[in-house]
Amino acid sequence: MIKNIPPIKWAILVTIIFGAVQLPFSSFMADDFMQLGILEGVSPCTWLGPMDVYTLADGNPSHMRTLKDSGAFQWFWDPGFKAKFFRPLSSVLLIMDHAIFGLNPIGYSIHNLLWFASLIIAAGFLIKRAVPGRISSLAIVIFSISGIHWYVVYWTAARHIVVAASLGLWSLLAYTKWREQGWKKGRIISILGILLSLLAGEASIGVLAYFFAYELLTANDAFKQKLKNLLPFIILAVAYFILYKSLGYGAYGGSGYLNPVSEPLQFLLAFPGRFLALAGSMIAGGHAELWMFPSIRLYIVLIGILIIILLFIVFKKASSFASAKEKKSVRWMLLGSVISLIPFSAASPGARCLVVPFIGGAFIISFVLYYWWMFIRKLPGLKPGFLSIFCWLLLFIHFVFAPIQRFIGPGFAKEVFANRLESVIEKAEFNHQQPPQKIVLLTVPDFSLGLHSYYYRKLYREPMPESWWVLSWENCPHRVYRSGANSFELELLNGSINAPFLKIGTVIKLTGMTVTVLKADKEGANCIEFRFDRSLDDPSLQFLAWVDGRLKAVQMPPIGQSIFLPGE
Repeated sequence: MIKNIPPIKWAILVTIIFGAVQLPFSSFMADDFMQLGILEGVSPCTWLGPMDVYTLADGNPSHMRTLKDSGAFQWFWDPGFKAKFFRPLSSVLLIMDHAIFGLNPIGYSIHNLLWFASLIIAAGFLIKRAVPGRISSLAIVIFSISGIHWYVVYWTAARHIVVAASLGLWSLLAYTKWREQGWKKGRIISILGILLSLLAGEASIGVLAYFFAYELLTANDAFKQKLKNLLPFIILAVAYFILYKSLGYGAYGGSGYLNPVSEPLQFLLAFPGRFLALAGSMIAGGHAELWMFPSIRLYIVLIGILIIILLFIVFKKASSFASAKEKKSVRWMLLGSVISLIPFSAASPGARCLVVPFIGGAFIISFVLYYWWMFIRKLPGLKPGFLSIFCWLLLFIHFVFAPIQRFIGPGFAKEVFANRLESVIEKAEFNHQQPPQKIVLLTVPDFSLGLHSYYYRKLYREPMPESWWVLSWENCPHRVYRSGANSFELELLNGSINAPFLKIGTVIKLTGMTVTVLKADKEGANCIEFRFDRSLDDPSLQFLAWVDGRLKAVQMPPIGQSIFLPGE
């Protein structure tokens, strides 16, 4: 009875189970606070409307100055920083959620899960169409339980990826049915589906990679006919890029995003490392967020190269046992996966960048594991034995560790990105009901507490000071030296503010505070002077720092003396 249940139904059942696990841990985190602040009308970005919820910063230096003055963004952000994304359909869906659910995260989570179920079903039908049988069944299971997904399903701000991928896959499914069975409506549906996918988010570009891979490696038509078949999608993609550029969308100046158009050299230099890291992470079940730690990036790339080489060796061996149809299908899925990684290499690497590439990636892994189990592991010799070690590891990652990630991920995210933020703010040592005019956080331990604490307090309408200034979120020891009545120097010991635009002598003027970089290296500033418009002893100024796992009040030292602030 159980054996007769189709794999797609198993995938839906798994989605329901994981969804039931996720709902009790539903919460908002990170960029959710920014987006909901816009919809609630409490955002400091008064120039942004509801359709701008996917704009973190618009690249306008005067707007950035306003955000820095209040503390919504920190002093070390590039004045021209832009993270402005064209996602009108996803914006409308978020507006709809807010109108229905307000600030209740459970409703948003249910909506996220519905889109993810749509993605799983579309991926299941597409994979089954590519190669019916055990390989496709295995691929559907691998894709549906993957630990790569928990992050984008849980995090509402990342839902645009699931929406764009779901619409794009249904479009691709209709396209393949038109090409293989002559279903004329499929051509129209595929064009409309990609249009909606483009309106949902940039992940649609990754889906388009599979269209091109399908035509290039599957269709038997002449190249001219293939080009004709793809022409509507080429036109849509070109129009999309022109509109995107002309309306000022894109990213620049930080937060891990690189713009291939405005920063071609930087993108080309960063591309090999990011691509290899993403590809290796996809095969290894995720964890691409480790890229945020510069000190281990080289190791991530080297491990990625090793994983790719090992997979290629097993893949080549498995291909010798496969049928012609299986080889054709696995090749276009592989090519689609590889090409789809290219646009995601421009974003800050993370698991959200792997959802679309893993459609083909799950198929490749299932292909390798199936033929390893059926044939390769039974071959004599040292090489098959060595490859078996690698395949056993793949089996563990995608069938044991992956569902564990899905079960524990939501609870982990709520604790780290929601409960911890709430707890830290509540326990911070200042008058919460009548805060001083300016609160200066000398050190906080990480990006999340540094950036999102302001937006959290604004969203939940907690009393706010005139300014909420975070000076450093680098997790390293700091030394504070008081150089004058109204000034001090902040020195990072074994660290630096990761902002390459900061050079020795750079001066940043805010309302009430002037920042001067005294020392810097290639990563950014590591000794900075902060000069205020009043004495550091003025009661309207309150200084806090991260000490013993909480934000504690700090008494500034006498002139000419220092205090030491340990890292976490």
